[in-house]
Amino acid sequence: MSNPEKILHFEKFNFYSVCLIVGAVTFFYLYTLISNLVYTPDKVTIVELIVSVILISAMFFILANFFQLKLTMTDHYIEAKYGIFKKKVALKDILSLKPHEYKFSDFWGWGIRGNFKGTVAYNIPGDDYKGLLIEYKSGNKDKKLFISSREPEKIAGLYNGLIDIDR
Repeated sequence: MSNPEKILHFEKFNFYSVCLIVGAVTFFYLYTLISNLVYTPDKVTIVELIVSVILISAMFFILANFFQLKLTMTDHYIEAKYGIFKKKVALKDILSLKPHEYKFSDFWGWGIRGNFKGTVAYNIPGDDYKGLLIEYKSGNKDKKLFISSREPEKIAGLYNGLIDIDR
């Protein structure tokens, strides 16, 4: 029987600004729709109702999936997770892992982002523009992943300690 994975580090970031923006847009949209249904029901078509349901569902999907970023490091992998979207990198596949400060212009936003250099980022505002830059093997390709972290130096130290033990 194999040993269960041991969680070495866990961080959770709540992205309240997404909730506020998506919630406000959804509220405004619902208010407008209900007003139209109450005051001018003859002008609301079935197509508008279907489109409204689709848009409101999309808003709740965004809210549910981009509300929170979770960063987990175990003795086997590092994982970044935004709702149903996640990226897991096995420690054995990592070529380098180091603390990294970034600029807003590196990814032009927050969330799950990519840039022209081929780096994928799982980042949020309010992280003091710091995190982990991970270079890893995926099949025959070298890839880069940036993950926001409040304690990138600690995670790098944990990783380096595990690598030293394996050598």
